Amino acid sequence: PKPQNPMGEGGSSLADSNQNKSLLVHLTHMPKVVYFDAQGRAQAIRYLLAYKGVEFEDVRIAMPDWPGIKAAGTYGAGNSLPVYVDDDGTIWNQSVAILKALSAKHGLVPEDWKQAYEVSWMEETIQDHLKKEGAMIAVMKPEASEEEIQKTADTFTAFMTALDARWADGRTRVSGGALTGADFQVLATYTSFVSNTGLKNPSLSEKLRESTAGLENFMRVVNTIKADCQAAVDAVQPSWV
Repeated sequence: PKPQNPMGEGGSSLADSNQNKSLLVHLTHMPKVVYFDAQGRAQAIRYLLAYKGVEFEDVRIAMPDWPGIKAAGTYGAGNSLPVYVDDDGTIWNQSVAILKALSAKHGLVPEDWKQAYEVSWMEETIQDHLKKEGAMIAVMKPEASEEEIQKTADTFTAFMTALDARWADGRTRVSGGALTGADFQVLATYTSFVSNTGLKNPSLSEKLRESTAGLENFMRVVNTIKADCQAAVDAVQPSWV
């Protein structure tokens, strides 16, 4: 007589089951955040994943290696960094889009239209200041002049002061309610520029620390999300941005 399958007709044996599990582990890859060896546009994404306990490979590419990697299309044809490579191999680009997508995936979104407005208001306020001519010159240019450093410091101080005034209602989150991706953006801005001792012009971070010392409302929001991500913040190394 034909041997009976212990799992029934069409079923799988225990050996088959274990083999399938082994294959699944082999085919499943850890997500990757791919960027340069810096905080920059990837840091908010890293903070969000760390907060949610998502294990990921933090791929850091040396600047001289990037042109060849980009030309080869290793992380998508024509893509700039950062990119997020999902565990199924799908490549996502554009830092803000990645952050918003992951925020939605992990339930870190505004609870209503008013909170959504507050998040967008913060994002647009920052961009209104950073798009001004010379706003980032002391970040990008080594040995910038004192005038250039002051221009960048004034730009950052201006938008942080605007946020401080907006957040005078006592809120602890950007939205005024729910924790969202915007909180990780604020934290990344702070650790990339204000507390970062590795900037190309170290006096810039010194000036920004002096400015934020008087921004009680801004720092309340920063310190709340910082406490949520303390281990990840402590692990950050000084870098050029």
